[in-house]
Amino acid sequence: MWMTDSRSSSGLGATPETAVRRAAVNALKRVSGRFNSAELGSFKVTKFLGLQIARVVLNSRQIQSRSSLALAAESRLKEVLAL
Repeated sequence: MWMTDSRSSSGLGATPETAVRRAAVNALKRVSGRFNSAELGSFKVTKFLGLQIARVVLNSRQIQSRSSLALAAESRLKEVLAL
């Protein structure tokens, strides 16, 4: 089962690197707390009036150690009860 979500954001900067970094940070802030990782889907940098404008798309992912979400939750519950 795949749990995904997409977030996009824009960023301005004097250099393309700065614009992409700002856009990525903004997009990461918008990723839901239920996901524990994000994959860079795409980015595009354009220039307007001497400024670099970057648009970044992040795809949220949930990485888990078990093959089933139910098994992972059950395992965590057993760990908590064992304490």
